[in-house]
Amino acid sequence: MKVLLCVKHGDTVLDQAEGKEETVLTFESEYTEGDYITFSSDTTGFYTLSVDATLGRSLVYYTGGEFTFPVPFGEKKRCYSPNSFRDERHLITVRKAYPEQTEGIRNLALNAQDCHENNCIYPHASATVETRNESVFAAFNAIDGVVATKKEGFWPYTGWGVNKDPTAELTIDFGRPVEVSSVVIYNRACFPHDTFWKQATIQDDKGRETVLHFVKTGDGQKTDLTPFETTKISFGKLINADDDPKLFAALTQIEIWGREIKK
Repeated sequence: MKVLLCVKHGDTVLDQAEGKEETVLTFESEYTEGDYITFSSDTTGFYTLSVDATLGRSLVYYTGGEFTFPVPFGEKKRCYSPNSFRDERHLITVRKAYPEQTEGIRNLALNAQDCHENNCIYPHASATVETRNESVFAAFNAIDGVVATKKEGFWPYTGWGVNKDPTAELTIDFGRPVEVSSVVIYNRACFPHDTFWKQATIQDDKGRETVLHFVKTGDGQKTDLTPFETTKISFGKLINADDDPKLFAALTQIEIWGREIKK
């Protein structure tokens, strides 16, 4: 088994590190626009991955291929801490997960390393609409573990924005079957700029739906579910609590709690 981390620019490898089950890459240079970080392994399964020390480590399920994370600049960096991806020393880490890290009930949606370009580490968030295609309203903000609901805008006040589109839908793909037992929703609460969704619907990969109801708060609102198996969850059919067209609604964070399905 081997795991590989690289920093690249175009087809040029700027630095890399390879290990058997764990790899640490310290990139001793400032990033330049167009740089990107990659992770690959010859073994699928669970890993803990961090593309920047400010993001911490995420427990992810890797399905093969090369994971690519573009180093953010300009507008694309506004959804991250101002301390991230800066200066001349960067820490990138990956490790094959220990079996006990995947046991028990946990938030199956959490992945601070997610990005638009991700197609091989899970969970992965995507959406039919992201307000003005700005990074601070991207779907992946809703699964990064950062919960700051009282404002809107740059980090840490990021989330999934729908640009007032009631048909907008967010999908969390787990990359494998899991057992879901509850969901926690943090509606953005930048009142009076905001309204909130009083109702939404989650749907599993078989089309089964559960209606969720919310009150006016920025606190987490938990709905317990009869446990079910699925490979993904969609969040949509959004109903505003207020009909005022000047008000916005947005999702700061979604947590999907459950467990792995033992084979």
